Amino acid sequence: MTTCVRTPEDIFREERRDVYALDFSQSKADPAISLQQMQRWFAKHMPSSTLELLAPTEQSEWMWLEGRATSLSVNFAEGDLLKFFKKWLTLEGRSLDPRFQSVFYSYRYWWEKNRHFIPTLDKPERAGVCIWIESPIGILSHTLVDPKLTQHPSTPKDIWVNACEQWPQLCAFKLDQLRHGFVDRIATRPVRWSFIWNAPAQLWKTSSNPKNWETMLEWLRLPPDTSVDSEW
Repeated sequence: MTTCVRTPEDIFREERRDVYALDFSQSKADPAISLQQMQRWFAKHMPSSTLELLAPTEQSEWMWLEGRATSLSVNFAEGDLLKFFKKWLTLEGRSLDPRFQSVFYSYRYWWEKNRHFIPTLDKPERAGVCIWIESPIGILSHTLVDPKLTQHPSTPKDIWVNACEQWPQLCAFKLDQLRHGFVDRIATRPVRWSFIWNAPAQLWKTSSNPKNWETMLEWLRLPPDTSVDSEW
């Protein structure tokens, strides 16, 4: 059975709270054994606090492989955080146990970084680095025209969360069900653009409407020589 392991950002989007994590990857001990030992400790001493395996942050360059999770997210019950801190951590927040390190992911920091990226249903005024989503209410996009940028600093998941805040009817849909992607700037002279889709481009080009992606290029103000690529 496939297990869905969330990232810190997934928890931010779904639960809007800080994430406290225990990372076992830096220890010389077997991370899997250490992780299981800590799970048993929580079950015995803090049964009201909930644990889940945690994938690396989306800002990490590390790829998580199923069955190889080396971090735990801890949603502390009332009073348990202070007790955990006193037993396991120094005053600076470092672990007293060499098997793990504590990590704090701030929801407020993430929100302040991403809340400004509010998508629109309006056609962009001109080409720029962009995140786009083909939604049931129309094409959503957020475009930045800063010539120094080659990629949009946000993600489709974060843009989608902001879209659902603005149009609550979208909450009935999942981003994975919708076509979405990026527009990147290729650092050449003259400037060229790369239009990136979230599934093999071949499927789009051979769909019932083979001009679909060309329509998207036009809508996003992209020139005909834009390259069309896939995330896959």
